[in-house]
Amino acid sequence: MSADPEPISSFQRDDMSIQARKAQKAHGKTSKRRAIPVRRDILAPTPERLAKPDAPVRLGAGLYRAPPNMERLRDREQLAPGDPHLNEMLFQAAEKLEGYRAGAGLGAAIRAQDLNRIASTEGESGGEHAAHCLKEFRTACTLMGWSVAHPLRGAGRLTVAVVCDGMGVKEAAAVYRPGGSDAARLAAGMEVLRTGLFAMAVHWRLIRG
Repeated sequence: MSADPEPISSFQRDDMSIQARKAQKAHGKTSKRRAIPVRRDILAPTPERLAKPDAPVRLGAGLYRAPPNMERLRDREQLAPGDPHLNEMLFQAAEKLEGYRAGAGLGAAIRAQDLNRIASTEGESGGEHAAHCLKEFRTACTLMGWSVAHPLRGAGRLTVAVVCDGMGVKEAAAVYRPGGSDAARLAAGMEVLRTGLFAMAVHWRLIRG
């Protein structure tokens, strides 16, 4: 089963309402983990979609909000099929990674190839906390695998893209594990994501290696 978003509903509005604009503007000022993104493409989910356990939640003005990637994967037990405890621990590792990135002030998508060039947007105002978070984030990326010379190697970039940037697994796999069919990319992406999350879970002593 794919963890990517459901197909776009046939019912869409050409112009967003004032309430929708305000909702999206508010979302832009908060993290994905705290404020689940309002999606224009699921303004009217099908009855079948709403019947699912991880269905979008209805908001005001006829809008819905979709669970973030990692919550969806955790709830469907796709992080560690058949092992509920490991499934939850890998999710907790993802939460810590996102928390450290946010604490370091790394709000935008990371473009630098060299982790040592990644700097906090908080500057000196972030103090020791921002410095600690930045160090933890860099360490996690290094452990997952983040090659400067070979960007497609390792699990760091794909894991960060899915956990922190909100990319779907299939979408991220198309960038970092190109080639093959959609099903093959999804399977490869999930394997890389699990590898990255497992490395972090061991590092942060959520599980034993």
